[in-house]
Amino acid sequence: MTTQIYKDLSLIFGPPCGDFFAEVVSQSKTSGESRSKIYEDLLFDIIRGVEARGFFDEILTKIVGEDLQVGDTFRTRQMFNTARPDLEKLVTKSEDPISVPVLMFYTSRFLSPDGNPIKTTLTTDHLDALAAVLGHTLKLDWVQSIAAHHSQAA
Repeated sequence: MTTQIYKDLSLIFGPPCGDFFAEVVSQSKTSGESRSKIYEDLLFDIIRGVEARGFFDEILTKIVGEDLQVGDTFRTRQMFNTARPDLEKLVTKSEDPISVPVLMFYTSRFLSPDGNPIKTTLTTDHLDALAAVLGHTLKLDWVQSIAAHHSQAA
């Protein structure tokens, strides 16, 4: 059994572009909700759908090179009180905070099909590859990856 270096792996999703961004803007105008909120809801709906179909298991199996099941993920958001240049598209009202969706994977939940911990030590290279696939597939401006060591406090 391999000991994992990281306790969790997180993807921070930057703003969408193209038709996805147009849909965020349209729904925000119609509903009065912030672009950040609409984007988070739409993105997490997409993620729930692909997760239910085993997309993360399939793509990470290919990236890692070992059959695996990801297990439960955790969805949250990262908040910003002021707009950074790479987040300006998500500004609805200049005084409102901006948030971006975050998806967390827990390395302890990555299991082989027989239910044992995977043998491969997960690295930031694996996470960066997943970020690239998702960023391209979902047509996002960027996806940032962050890994927390076991020694880091929660």
